[in-house]
Amino acid sequence: MRCDTPSPLRSLVRPLSTAVLLSAVFLPLRAAAQVALPSQAPAVLSVFCESLRPGTAPDYDSHNVGWSRQLEQIKDAPPQIALRRMTGPQEVCYLSGQGSFAAGDTTEKIIMGDAAYTRALPNLERKNTAYVSGTRAMYGMYRGDLAAGNYPDLMKRRVYMWTEFRVRPGAEEAFDNGAKTYRALFARKQLPAEWRVYQVVAGAQGATYWVFESFPDLSGMDKGMADGMKATEGLTEAERSAFRTFNEALTFVRTDMWRVSSGLTVMNAAVRGDDPFWKRPSLAPRVAAKPKTP
Repeated sequence: MRCDTPSPLRSLVRPLSTAVLLSAVFLPLRAAAQVALPSQAPAVLSVFCESLRPGTAPDYDSHNVGWSRQLEQIKDAPPQIALRRMTGPQEVCYLSGQGSFAAGDTTEKIIMGDAAYTRALPNLERKNTAYVSGTRAMYGMYRGDLAAGNYPDLMKRRVYMWTEFRVRPGAEEAFDNGAKTYRALFARKQLPAEWRVYQVVAGAQGATYWVFESFPDLSGMDKGMADGMKATEGLTEAERSAFRTFNEALTFVRTDMWRVSSGLTVMNAAVRGDDPFWKRPSLAPRVAAKPKTP
């Protein structure tokens, strides 16, 4: 089990034309960021992923850094963290947290009410199609009963382990029991445990769970794996039984490593602060939109 999520759907990020169809559901993802990253696990995690065409990563970054900066000029919308896949196919995912699905309505109004952004959006969308071969949009609900440890300071995290579990229909209880058994092993052996669990409620087939763990650097993964091996030493028969049932309930498991992209992340200057990792070069102030002539 692994986990920790940032605040972690690029809301208006992707086509406002298609966003109209997704409406308030996906709008909160690619919002702007005058708000700090969350200090506790958000109840709803929005995830928007873009698969990159081969050889387009540099151009994608150049274009989407500009898109993120455009969003950062909008006031009072939540931040989103951008993660770039280190393993598997080239992909960038944008993660944003919110307290409820209803919060999406507020974000939609904030973004749609920004004249400069809505004017720039069609061109941003059009150019991005040259770099992106496909997209995924998903929502997860926080499962605090399966998570472990305190919520981390996401400003200090640079790499993530993200594991996806898919479960057979009707076998959710077996997954839950296995996850709780695993967490109990860490507590019994007094090993540090820090992961976040989300159950996907939209955008995935069947019962799907995400487990996130984050670290300041790659050395944290070494320790996390070592602690996992210690935790599972000397299992009781009841624990072995719980894990057998857990494994039988699974139809798919995949773990990937991800790096935080500071340039693609949406987060305003006040939140970024003076940390060299987060700080952006200065940007010229925006010119107010001129009212249309009747």
